[in-house]
Amino acid sequence: MNEIKRDVYLVTGPRKSGKTTRVMNLFRPVKSVSGLYAPVIDDKRFVYSIHNRRLILLEADENTLQEDVFKTANYSFRLSAFESARQELSLVSGLGTEWVVIDEVGYFEMRGTGYEPVLSDLIRELKPAQKLVLIVRGEIVEEAAAKYNINFLALPESV
Repeated sequence: MNEIKRDVYLVTGPRKSGKTTRVMNLFRPVKSVSGLYAPVIDDKRFVYSIHNRRLILLEADENTLQEDVFKTANYSFRLSAFESARQELSLVSGLGTEWVVIDEVGYFEMRGTGYEPVLSDLIRELKPAQKLVLIVRGEIVEEAAAKYNINFLALPESV
């Protein structure tokens, strides 16, 4: 039997177009929200746990152990930061918040790394009353919709 497609709010756009800032500003007054933001602070990439108010440095630097470094064409990431982010995500379904925000779903997740496999589990386990917001790279929106079996809705201007 096929799973019913889940409706998910989508925020998308080009790199550095203000997606994270828009969503952070929209949800700033909202009390019942959990998940992850991926802000850039002082030109460094971070993951921020909304529900635990925990900031995790995502980018590797000169003090990062080499076995903890994952390099892409443009960045060096800390593998331990992704593990911390997955741990934070694993808490979300049990919190029962009205809104769940995941920033950002990208190439890593499409290839089964990054926030995976916890992100797939979270999408499956969300309660019907919970509203999910995914910030997705523009060029992979269709791939993400197929991977997670979801319908994307436009995020309203106010929540």
